Order: sequence, then C-alpha cells, then structure tokens
Amino acid sequence: MNVLFTLSCLFVGLPLQQVLSQWVDNCPRQVLWNLRDTASNKSCILMAGTYDFVLPYQRESGQASSATVSISPNATITGTCGTNSSKIQSITLTWPVPAAPDSYENETLALKNVVTFTFSRNATNGRADGVSGFFCLQQVKAVLHSNPVEFRGTTEPNKMYTLEAANMELLSTALTMSYFCSTMQDVPVGEGTLQLAHTQIEVFHSSALENDGMDFGPRSYCLADGLRMLITAVVLISLLVATGGVVIYLFRRKAIKDNYTSLD
Repeated sequence: MNVLFTLSCLFVGLPLQQVLSQWVDNCPRQVLWNLRDTASNKSCILMAGTYDFVLPYQRESGQASSATVSISPNATITGTCGTNSSKIQSITLTWPVPAAPDSYENETLALKNVVTFTFSRNATNGRADGVSGFFCLQQVKAVLHSNPVEFRGTTEPNKMYTLEAANMELLSTALTMSYFCSTMQDVPVGEGTLQLAHTQIEVFHSSALENDGMDFGPRSYCLADGLRMLITAVVLISLLVATGGVVIYLFRRKAIKDNYTSLD
C-alpha cells in the first residue's frame, strides 16, 4: 500500500521530499513541552516526542534488570530563555514519582523526578537577522527515583539516580529549523541511557521569523531518517524505471502487432 500511495503521489506532482517524508513519519508532531520567555511571553524551546530513561537495577530474586522512566507529557516546565544574544538555553521538566501501593506510598508521593536539557548555539552575525548558525544539545542532567511501580521487585525502592552527560554536541541543527528524528536514538547518560524516539526539537525559537510562536520550524532530518529516505528514493526510482520499461515494451509490442495486422 505504501508503494502504491507513494507512486500515486509522485504521479500527481507532489514534491519528492514531501512524498519520502511520508515513509519516515506521517504523524504531525504536537508540542509537548513549550518554554516561554516570561518577559516577552514568546516560546524559545519547543519539544515533542518520547523521552525514556532506561536504568539498571537489581531484583529481589538477584536478577539484573532494567526499568524505563518516561518523562511525563504533563511535566512542570521551567527554564531559561536568556536574551537574543544568549548562547545557552535550558529547559527543566519536573514530574512526581509514581505513587506506589501499600507501605511505599507515603515515601514516594513527595518525590519528584527532574530532568534538565541544556542547549547551546554557535551563531554568527553574517546575516542581518542574526540567526545564522547551529544549535545542539550540550548537556543532560537528571535526578530520578526508584520506586516499586517502575522498578518492580527492586531491592532498593528508594534509590536516587543522579545522571549527567556533558559536552555532547548532539542533535545539531540550523537555527530557525527544528531537529526531527523518527528513528530511536540511545544517548548514554551516567549509568543509564536516554532513549529518544519520534523526536522534534527547536531551540532559540523565533516567533518573529516563524509567524506562530507555537509552531515548529522546517524539519532538519537526522542521518538515520535521511538514509531511510535515500533508500526509499532509490527503490522508488527503480520501480518507476521498471514500470516505464514494461509500459514501453508493451506499447512497442502492440505497435508491431498492429503493423502485422495492417499488412494482412
């Protein structure tokens, strides 16, 4: 079905990049976390996707296991937008540790998981709008708490994980564009791993340039998605060439048959 849909899109004249993007991800991204500047009330950081921390722990049975702690879509948002000349922006997401049953409930209800993403930019002043350059993810810091809900059978129900990864320079994207990656990516953060999936991020967001301060800028695809689009393009071109060859062959065969018929 995807092949037929894509071929039909090409035949009606849709741009190749738009068609190929349907193969990578045809779901629009809804902004989950939006950091707004308190002075201007304009957005500076927009984030969407799934962000999961995978953390190791020991079960009571003695078996090594891992737990997945997902950043809540309803996390409280704080952070720093800075000024127009700032080279650093950060967003902090805070959400309660899941309430555990029975004896652990009172101990975990007051606990909060906290994750901070710090972004930097390398901007130049070569353009009049002052937005040339790139942004990237520079640092991730997290304080996460073990609990019997997400860490089933753990021997340490109240363990605190303090995670940090710095000087990363990941997700590099041109300013005024949004980083987009449908493919899952693993980012080591301390003793855990941050898994990013269906990710879209824009930092140093300028509502003056993009009309609506709540909309992502144009997508800049990650390498993995780009390779998938390239492979898809090669397959589609091969299919089109093969289809064209069959059509030409059938047309020529019909023409030869018609000539023989007319001679008779």
